[in-house]
Amino acid sequence: MWTALTYALSCSPSYIAGGVAVPQEGVVLDKKTFRALSSDTRINILKALKSKRMNVSEISRELGINKSAVLNHLNKMGEADLVHRVESENQFVYYELTEKGKRILKSELRVKIILSIAAVSFLLGGIQIYRYAEGMLLPPELQVRAKPFELLVGIALISAAIMLLYYSHRIRKFYREAVE
Repeated sequence: MWTALTYALSCSPSYIAGGVAVPQEGVVLDKKTFRALSSDTRINILKALKSKRMNVSEISRELGINKSAVLNHLNKMGEADLVHRVESENQFVYYELTEKGKRILKSELRVKIILSIAAVSFLLGGIQIYRYAEGMLLPPELQVRAKPFELLVGIALISAAIMLLYYSHRIRKFYREAVE
């Protein structure tokens, strides 16, 4: 329940139902999903499967890990409903992302967007504070009355950037931690 609460606090809007966090996108993040996402190798497998379905040998070659390890990771991700097996007519077994797996990968895009917004906010905040300081540092005869509004806007923008960085850090940390 604690991890569900952590996720609910770090990814708004969401709610807690029956001890699991349910983000608005509809991905249920239960204990199996947390464990499946705790491995960097499994996350890399999810990313590899994002573009196309693959068999164990293809995943093994792409990521440079042995087939038995790939199969073990795929089984754990299958238990968490992140990937599923697709048997073809030519007796090959392929793996592809489920809807849940696709939605989890979309959250990484959300982190990148949040980081971009934070960078722009930080830059604009710095510019506003510079404009305020520039008005204060001129000799008295050339000094234009500094506007406190510029300082307040600059501080607010930098504060927003810091909060966005913290938010993106919590989202990333959430997807990397294992549930104990």
